[in-house]
Amino acid sequence: EQEFAFETFDRAGIEGLEHALVRMHRNGSFWGVYVGFESPTGSWLEKHGHDGAGELYKARSVETAGHSKNSDLFHNDIVTDLDYWGAYNKKVRPLETPDSLRTLVDMVNGVSEEQLLPWLDAHVDLDQWLKRWALLVCMNIDDFCGHNHYHFLPGEPGGKWRWLGYDFDSGFTFGRVGALRAFYGDGNNGDSADWQRNKLCARVSANPTLRRVYLLTLRQMLNEVMREEVIFPRLDELFTLMTPDRQADLARWSTLRTSTAEAKSVLSSQKLSLSNYLAVAGLPSADKTPVLSVAGGPIIAGSVVQLTAASGWEIYYTTDGSDPRLSWSRRIYTGPITPTDSGMIKAAAVPASEWLSAGNWTDLAVGSFVVLPRPELFALRNGTGLKLTWPAAFTNQVLESATGLRGAWSEVLATPTLVDDHFEVNQPTTNSACFYRLRRQ
Repeated sequence: EQEFAFETFDRAGIEGLEHALVRMHRNGSFWGVYVGFESPTGSWLEKHGHDGAGELYKARSVETAGHSKNSDLFHNDIVTDLDYWGAYNKKVRPLETPDSLRTLVDMVNGVSEEQLLPWLDAHVDLDQWLKRWALLVCMNIDDFCGHNHYHFLPGEPGGKWRWLGYDFDSGFTFGRVGALRAFYGDGNNGDSADWQRNKLCARVSANPTLRRVYLLTLRQMLNEVMREEVIFPRLDELFTLMTPDRQADLARWSTLRTSTAEAKSVLSSQKLSLSNYLAVAGLPSADKTPVLSVAGGPIIAGSVVQLTAASGWEIYYTTDGSDPRLSWSRRIYTGPITPTDSGMIKAAAVPASEWLSAGNWTDLAVGSFVVLPRPELFALRNGTGLKLTWPAAFTNQVLESATGLRGAWSEVLATPTLVDDHFEVNQPTTNSACFYRLRRQ
């Protein structure tokens, strides 16, 4: 199940630790089948293309008396640098002061509700955090709140805090704490303060907007990642892969699963109960999400992107990469958008009759655009004909001709030929005037 959990996060597109099943021998004697995974350090940053100025902290303390100095993002009497080094193992430049982590803990605990949303959007990869939280709940993995993860801050400009998880052996069973609820980890509903709470989870649970965004994320993970027709065959495949070593493993440890039945039952039960919870949570249907007239990709400078939403819903959008449900840079949509630089348009909608503070947002619509200059069409004499060329980057252009600027334009039937860095079309010359233009498909 540990390998399966790692693979589940991979399928969700969440950056994580590389992993593989390992057959371990000690002094030539079989010791067991384990999952091996990376231990993030400075070399891990370099290996994965991150700036060496990044930060990595291993959350390692949990279940201490009175939850003092637990590494669950609560303050927990963590004051001095020595306190931080004790609760969170600094994995890169270990002798430097843990200033970046201190700021994270201080802000997660102390930032006002008014400032919370834009601060999280600017400093925490909330999409990654919420997806990971949702999947942990889906797999009924219960011991993630204060340990079994790293806090990772990429060093490159705009880097946001992320959560790298490992050690998922508590999941795929109801034997430890029963079925996890959607907001397990927020410290409510009888969760133990010693090991079943995380401050960021608590802030998300208590804020209407963050709560809605998390539930939308949970719905997305259930629909797109936790698909039984995909995950059950993979569970069987992993189980079969371990068959040659199962008896030896059982003889040594006596705790290995003897079938995939319990894991499948837990996954199905969690999916059903969480889906039933979401069904009465008041989430908007997917058709309420704004639609972009251009899904994304290369667009010609001056092109416009239109947004549409269901009747009675008001659209907010951003062009700086931030989430309009959280960001102060959001704008209300009033008409077509003309992207001037490459980037993203993100849009979401709320009922027009409600305050934004109610948090009743839709899913996020995202389009990534590369703004290209308008293509230049060149006409060169080619013997008795005409050679028309334009840059190869503009693959979505149709060549048209007309006998007058105000005449009827029709597509040139000759197929463009790619030559080096440009397209070519050869046309015969005529005794009458002829005009040519490129039109985007």
